[in-house]
Amino acid sequence: MTVAGVGRPANVRLVPGAMQNWSDLDHSDPHASGAVRTLVSKAVDGVDHVAVVGPAPLDLLIGLATRCEHLIVITRSIPDAVTIGNLLLETDGAQVVCGSVSHVAEHVDAVIALADLSVVQSLEGDPAAWAAEFAAVRRLAGPASRLLLGIENELSLHRMTALRSRYTTDTDADWSVTATFDQSRPRTLAAVHDVVGEAELGVVSVYAVFPTWQAHTIIATADVEPTGALRRLLEDVTLASPAYRQVGADPTRLTRAAVLSGRIVDFASGWLVLTGVEQDARSEVIESTDNGKVVVYNTVSGDQIQRLDESGAVRNIEVSGSARLLSEQLLDDAAAGDLHVLRTVITRYV
Repeated sequence: MTVAGVGRPANVRLVPGAMQNWSDLDHSDPHASGAVRTLVSKAVDGVDHVAVVGPAPLDLLIGLATRCEHLIVITRSIPDAVTIGNLLLETDGAQVVCGSVSHVAEHVDAVIALADLSVVQSLEGDPAAWAAEFAAVRRLAGPASRLLLGIENELSLHRMTALRSRYTTDTDADWSVTATFDQSRPRTLAAVHDVVGEAELGVVSVYAVFPTWQAHTIIATADVEPTGALRRLLEDVTLASPAYRQVGADPTRLTRAAVLSGRIVDFASGWLVLTGVEQDARSEVIESTDNGKVVVYNTVSGDQIQRLDESGAVRNIEVSGSARLLSEQLLDDAAAGDLHVLRTVITRYV
């Protein structure tokens, strides 16, 4: 059913800030990675009232609507609100609010804001700093609520290897009133902890996201950084990720430099901040698989890591300190001009 004369589903409510001629869904992936679904599941486990703020994968919204008793989806785009409203029209307890998040008065048990807050802000009102948008999102959460917040890293590898600067690219999708000179925006892991800690949302866990902000396929603990074999695994799966091939420049060279300098976590594409959920203080890497599943890796001891898949199967893997990606070995051998070694390595694997 739609509201007569308005052309929107009955489960869609407009508030100030609704954008008529804009769609965030046109610029985002409709499918959530397995790694993202894992963190979302932690955030909403055992709660009934959930709010999703800003752009989010459509399959994730469908899953939350069937899992939670009450779901509020807040979007700035009227076309997106209509699309999501029709998608959730037959789901009891699901509502879509279109407009600025600052005009939403509800309080929920968990808030999911996966996209950077620069794409949450409505452009129909006065420009607001990152801190103001964060405060508006924070108000949705009650005293004991949980928050899963996405923050893009402006000093990330996918930014530095992009063919064109985000600040000068002349497209609607790249333009943001808060992206350039906003001092309130956190740009380091320490700044993320400072901002979220001041919000008094309980225990805070921060995850580093790889390889790009558009493809959250690899997530690693940032507070307890992976070391040893687990660190090498994180570096290798990031270097081998096909998502980097879509960046357009030469991501391998800069990514290798980050790996060799031991700073790959510093140049993560961004952070996902989870609050209000008690967790073990250990490092882990969450990797999405090609079939939409997820694999979690933890350190066992020394060069051994534990691999846990969605079926519950556990396997210990030994990763030698000298282990390398085949592609990295070939690059170094080719650069050294040692044809004998290069032929030997190629013959071994072909």
